[in-house]
Amino acid sequence: MLMIAFTLVLAADTDLIPALKPLDPLVGHCWAGTPERSKDNPDTHCFSSAFGGKAVVDRHVVQNDPLYCGETWYVADGDGIRYVYINSLGGISEGTATAVEDGLDFGDEVYAEDGGPERVFASTLRFNERGDYITETREITGGMNKRMRRDLFERQPDLRVDAPAGYKTCAK
Repeated sequence: MLMIAFTLVLAADTDLIPALKPLDPLVGHCWAGTPERSKDNPDTHCFSSAFGGKAVVDRHVVQNDPLYCGETWYVADGDGIRYVYINSLGGISEGTATAVEDGLDFGDEVYAEDGGPERVFASTLRFNERGDYITETREITGGMNKRMRRDLFERQPDLRVDAPAGYKTCAK
């Protein structure tokens, strides 16, 4: 798996290779949102470039009790983007992202937690006029396409990019 092969060589100021340019507005910044389904548990994402702009890493923490965290690695796949996500529950998903005019479309993503059934999600990320972004996630099951959540993420200029608060504790 791609994640295992990577060591953490991160920088916020590296130019991205052309295939990863759609992620450029996110890199070097942290973003906080309040998940629609749980108003008391903020979700913070911090994006960094890695390996001279050949990868982008998104580390995130949801302030649950216990903390929930995850890491997504984005790499070029031809002219497109491929990603791998792993979280503190043992969940793993893989998929592709396609640039669209105002953000990214994440096609069908297969997600599985340790010992659990596979689930299929489809998500979008759209930038708004203020430069923040909105994500929408739908679950695809039994021929149905059900909206799971829609969240607004606002840029957090005072947060460090290397990892959101609580990440190092959660990711052990």
